[in-house]
Order: sequence, then C-alpha cells, then structure tokens
Amino acid sequence: MVSKCFLSFSLIVTLIVCNKTQAQTSPVEWGDLHWGNRFFLMQELGFTSDIVVSKNSEFIFLFEVGLPEIRSILIEMQAPVCFAPSQSNEGQLFNPIQATPGRDRRVWVELKQDCILDIYVEAIDYYSNSFFRAKVF
Repeated sequence: MVSKCFLSFSLIVTLIVCNKTQAQTSPVEWGDLHWGNRFFLMQELGFTSDIVVSKNSEFIFLFEVGLPEIRSILIEMQAPVCFAPSQSNEGQLFNPIQATPGRDRRVWVELKQDCILDIYVEAIDYYSNSFFRAKVF
C-alpha cells in the first residue's frame, strides 16, 4: 500500500514539474498577452540600428488595439528596467522562432523611447505563437 501511495505522489510531482517547465519554455500566443502581466522574450531582437533587445528581457503588457484598416492589432509592451531609454528605431520585421509553420508570420516591431515595443500583428496571426513566454511563479 505504501508503494502505491508513493508512486501516485511521484507521478503527481512529475506532472507538476513537467507542466511548470513547459510553461517556462512554451511561447504565449499573441492573443494571450493581457494587461499588466509580465512576459519574457524567447529570442533576441536585433534591430538594424545596432540596438539589440536580449533574449529573456522582461516586458509588461500595456495595451492592445485593433487596427481594422490594416487588418492588424497593435500590442504595446514596456521593459520595466529600461536598457536604452533614449533610443528608438523605425522598426523592422521579426519572425517568432517558434511560429506555427505554413505561412509568413512575421510581425512589425518598433522600439520607442523608454523601452516601449510597438508590435503590429496581422489579425489572422492573433492566435499564433508570439516570441514571449509567461513569467512562472
């Protein structure tokens, strides 16, 4: 009887650890980014102006707004610890490394002053993988 209880307990602990590990490494869909939540970059964003936002940089979701005239959604994120407060960039296309295959899923990213990222996601890609992972407690 003790061995069955121990095996059950071991299985539960293993499932919890596996789920937590998966949450740390799995990308969040663009549509699952929510106000005030903290997320971490899963890839480096290297802009053409020699500005690099490092992998694992933390960002806070500020807001999103639909842009029906261009069939896109604007998502705004800000780094709580600003790496380059006075720098900005006109923007460029980035492909999430873990994007669902099958079509071009690049997003337009602009770096604004005070470490704000404006990310333009096509509406059709709103429920595809982003380049952020959730903060795990």
